[in-house]
Amino acid sequence: PYTTALRIVSWIDYYSRTGEALPDDFRTVFLSSLHEQYVFLTRSLEKDILGNHYFEDLRSLVTAALFFKDEPVFERALRLLKKECKEEILPDGLHFELSPMYHKIVFEGMLRTAVALRHAGRQDDELEAYLQPMLNAAFSLEDGLERLPLFNDCGNNMAKSLAALMITAEKYFGLKPRFCAKLDEGGFYIFRHDINGHAVTLIVDAARPGPSYITGHAHCDAMSYELFCDGVPVVVNCGTYAYQCRERDFFRSTSAHNAVMADGVEQSQYWSTFRLAKKSSTRVIESTDSSILMEMTDQSGSRVKRSISLSDEGLYVEDTSEGKNLSSFIHLTDSEIFGVEVINGNTDIDPMPYSVDYGRKQVVDCFTVSGKDKICYRLTLGSGHKYQERKVTDDAFPGYKPLAFINGKLYLYSKGYVWTPGHAGMLNCVNFSDSSWKDRNRLLVRLFRREPRAAFPIDDSKMLVAAYRSIYSVDIALREVRKIYTARDGFSTPLNISAASGEWLALWGDYGTNAGHDTVNIYALDRDFSVETVYSFKPGQIRHVHNIVPRLSGGYYIFTGDQEDDAGIYTADADFGHVEKLKTGRQQYRAVVGFDTADGLLYATDAVNEPNFIYLLSGNAEPEIISPLNGSCIYGACHDGKYYFSTTVEPDENNTGPLSWISRKRGSGILSDEAELVEVDDNMKARKITGFRKDALPMKLFQYGSIQFPGGKGDSLWIYPVAVKEADGTALRIREIPLGPDAR
Repeated sequence: PYTTALRIVSWIDYYSRTGEALPDDFRTVFLSSLHEQYVFLTRSLEKDILGNHYFEDLRSLVTAALFFKDEPVFERALRLLKKECKEEILPDGLHFELSPMYHKIVFEGMLRTAVALRHAGRQDDELEAYLQPMLNAAFSLEDGLERLPLFNDCGNNMAKSLAALMITAEKYFGLKPRFCAKLDEGGFYIFRHDINGHAVTLIVDAARPGPSYITGHAHCDAMSYELFCDGVPVVVNCGTYAYQCRERDFFRSTSAHNAVMADGVEQSQYWSTFRLAKKSSTRVIESTDSSILMEMTDQSGSRVKRSISLSDEGLYVEDTSEGKNLSSFIHLTDSEIFGVEVINGNTDIDPMPYSVDYGRKQVVDCFTVSGKDKICYRLTLGSGHKYQERKVTDDAFPGYKPLAFINGKLYLYSKGYVWTPGHAGMLNCVNFSDSSWKDRNRLLVRLFRREPRAAFPIDDSKMLVAAYRSIYSVDIALREVRKIYTARDGFSTPLNISAASGEWLALWGDYGTNAGHDTVNIYALDRDFSVETVYSFKPGQIRHVHNIVPRLSGGYYIFTGDQEDDAGIYTADADFGHVEKLKTGRQQYRAVVGFDTADGLLYATDAVNEPNFIYLLSGNAEPEIISPLNGSCIYGACHDGKYYFSTTVEPDENNTGPLSWISRKRGSGILSDEAELVEVDDNMKARKITGFRKDALPMKLFQYGSIQFPGGKGDSLWIYPVAVKEADGTALRIREIPLGPDAR
């Protein structure tokens, strides 16, 4: 009905301009269809939804009834429209759903309806009385600014411009807007101040989420604000972007607004696309010409007071709540215009998506100021960066798999989402996959292989993630997930994603059982995010690709598996125009993890049924043993100039058939039930760092015992033990502990 109502008014407007010029046969069909839609609308008023939908239905019926000269429908629709205006238009002129965008849309509808009534000789003073306060509200929220403020569902490209609405109001009704600094019933407060010759405008949202019975367009933006300098938005809420999208929850969240949360609890309980359950409430304690003091009660009953003031010194914000861990979010479009000075609290900085218009996104910096009981900060004009930076000090994250470091910041996976640590807990960054009953507990996650296999950062906000027989591009800043590659039949999720050079961002190869020994391809992702096949091993040549390791001299090493004569180590030039065997045919050349060093290729073997070692391979010589291993090696990492290899507890490769899925028999090359972490320093000296005992569950069914690593580089070494006792499924940070009397 809503779209029908909008279409009816548009068609009537079109017909009023072109009706006489239309061909007779088309006019007949057009009017017949228009009348059919009109009849449908009379029977389909959206009383279940109400709000702006019901308003559009009624004002469309008024216009259409005038057009078709249907007096009974006209009288009924006009009566209902007047009743609805009393409900929806607040005394200060704001539309009661408290979205500046929907306010303008409803205001346009009121203008069109009033004009239609005048043209039909049915001028209605009661309806026209709403026009002046609605014009004032629209003008007050947007005058002198590049765009309307982004509170609740709101975008800059959906409603008519303020200028168009003002011209129409004056042309047909002689109305001129009046600025109102306080829209008390709607809950918006506008502050203006001249700072060093710059016109600074602050708009504060001290409103409730919306009418109690219709909060579908509400966001967690209680006590949030937007700040403009010379009309340019500088401190912004993140907007809306779209209604049907996986990022919908983020754009409604507290962290998407310049708002505050207590103990990591969202201000209101949002769910589905247009649902809000437990709601926050806000009251204004005091307001002056330059400041406001408010108190917000969130969905859990926690109360937070916020004081905001605007002066020559800039914008000052203080949040207090006794006994609560507070997090306040600041989204800056340009930190050179206003700098953040944290007075009390700690600061993290993350990229976040910002949607000025529906369907469009860009990236802004989000400053998260955190602390207990009280946090405060100041935004100073022209001060540049003045923020404190706090490093994560938590040592364990149960239930989170570390994926990759992006700009040194760790991102982790859990139950369909990508997260990053914050001071008040984990921050949700992007919805990676749909969660299901398979994610309910750790055993189901292991059984159904619900976690991504590998990840690799490719720029300041993106990483590639290998999962579910595919590779995905995950953009943390824009909160977008895009599938860029799907494994061929006979293959599974690629085992590794590797760094590339030149025109390519990343490389990977076909991995899987490949029972028919089909062609095995190597793929590259170029800078336009296109995937191309850069090399193909012939059918029967190899089973699959384990890894691609960049060479210091240019080109790559290719590690292939598993037990075939051609399994081993190959070399390739930079464009894979020339690929040749280096070491193949023996299990001592079967590798997954390797690093090219100044001394040669340092790698560990992945031999399930033969002894395993860390080797150093220089040129074409036979590899030198650096250290024996207690098992095969599938995972490794480089951190702070040192190399890390982890061993795997896996079953005998010769044990096949249904019973092998529940067998706990190790391969003969797996010497113990412990997954070990081994470090090799730059002098090629090896030492064991730690180990984890395999749990009692069968290896094929519930995964091998292993220690995995995130991709990229950070300031700490993080590991992820899998299928082991105690630490299974927990992200752990490995830290150097000093020796001597001060060691703890």
